[in-house]
Amino acid sequence: MNKATKTGRPKKQKSEKRSYRVNVKLNTGEYYMLKGKARSAGMNLSEFVREAICHSEIKERLTPGLNASIRSL
Repeated sequence: MNKATKTGRPKKQKSEKRSYRVNVKLNTGEYYMLKGKARSAGMNLSEFVREAICHSEIKERLTPGLNASIRSL
């Protein structure tokens, strides 16, 4: 009898599987802005958002103490 060969895509590791879903509400302008940016980047919406999450830099907010120092200057 012939030996059965495995075909198809290899199994993903647990850490590679995407098992979380995040729902975000956008207004019409925000949605079309997101869609346009994704289209101009040549990506679908999911890919674009994942790239934005991984490669964007967020500035932290000023602390109340730092705000008071800035005001006193």
